[in-house]
This record gives sequence, C-alpha cells and structure tokens, in this order.
Amino acid sequence: MFKTLLVIFFLLLNTQSYSQIRTQDVVVDWKKAKKNHVYNSNEVDERAHFPHGESAWRKYLLDKSRYPKMDKKFQVKGKVYLSMVVEKDGSITDLVIWRGLNSQCDEDALWLIKSSGKWIPAVLKKKMVRSKVHPAINYGSI
Repeated sequence: MFKTLLVIFFLLLNTQSYSQIRTQDVVVDWKKAKKNHVYNSNEVDERAHFPHGESAWRKYLLDKSRYPKMDKKFQVKGKVYLSMVVEKDGSITDLVIWRGLNSQCDEDALWLIKSSGKWIPAVLKKKMVRSKVHPAINYGSI
C-alpha cells in the first residue's frame, strides 16, 4: 500500500515539474487580427445580404428548395437555423447548422446556402468587412 502511494506521489510530482515552459514571447499582429475580424450584424453600418434583397431571397428559396420533392415521411414543419460568415468578396464560409429539423431538411438547407452564390458583404465605415449572418430556412410553410 505504501509503495503504491509513493509511486502515485512521484508521478504527480514528476508531471508538475515537467510542465510547459514558454521560451519565446507570443507576438500578436493586431493589424492582421483586426483585418480578419468577423463582425456581428449589430456592429456594421450595412448588413450582409442576399443580392436584390429579401424578396429575391424568398423567391430563390421557393424556386430552388428540394423540399417539395422529398419523400412524405421526411416532410416536416419548422425551421433550419444556420450560421455563416460572409467574406469581403461575398463568398460564404464557416457554414454551420445550429438547430436543424431532420437530415434531409438540414442537407437541403446547406445545399441552398452553398448554391446561392455570392452575397453582398457587410459595410463598416465604407469598407467591406467579414460578418456573421444567421439565416433561417422555413420548411412546411413554403
């Protein structure tokens, strides 16, 4: 028993004595960090949006959604909530579903966003910036 406790004590002591030691200072390039910052919609002057506005977005969803062609057992009512970053050039990155319905609707929502093309990026102080957008896609009430 004493030997076991002694071994455990030395193992714990050993792990503490070999903790990581920083040999160099961490250098942060603040200009680069600011350049790559992702803004929330409430931090920008103009929000990122689908080209030609909300009505064009709704028309795009109605025309392109695969929902009506799904098997009846996969047709449910509700929304798929997504999160994405609209880059300075309008491309979409970091696309994530944060609340889905089922695998088919989730897959359709991802496909709709990915195939939507370039968006109009957010503007802050007359410069285009990266921004986070949270679209929700309705199913069952299309």
